Amino acid sequence: EFCVLSAQRSGGDPSPGEFCVLSAQAHHRARATERRADSARIREAHAARLLGLLGLARRANRLRVGKDESIGAIHRGDAALVVLAEDAGENLRGAVEITLRGIQGLAMVRGPKKDEIGRALGRRPVAVLVVTDAGLARAIQLRLESSGSEVRGSPQESEFS
Repeated sequence: EFCVLSAQRSGGDPSPGEFCVLSAQAHHRARATERRADSARIREAHAARLLGLLGLARRANRLRVGKDESIGAIHRGDAALVVLAEDAGENLRGAVEITLRGIQGLAMVRGPKKDEIGRALGRRPVAVLVVTDAGLARAIQLRLESSGSEVRGSPQESEFS
């Protein structure tokens, strides 16, 4: 169907099979490129919204930033959501995961890069932070889930593992 339309637009004969195959392949490549660009724009918009929510949480003093403050908030039961930067180191990721073992109803989400989080908070790069407000935590988690980011654990699950 696409081949005939392409040939008719160019004023040519729709019979050559090569023209049809090349046109269909070009069309599919163009559509795939458009889908990737659309997906990237959506991810960027979600990241911008997430960073805005993190900035709001900072202004409301509902964030604990850095490894020590985050782990302390988790142990005290103040944490509603743990955000780990996508480029956080393996040692930090392991420390946070060990801390979360056995904690019920606490999710960990993969956020943007450390530099982006730090910039949004007016700080140096931030690899881990904890949101202490349940409403903001839900909004951030929903934003990340809708953008396809990794979310581990949730208030509905019984244990983080």
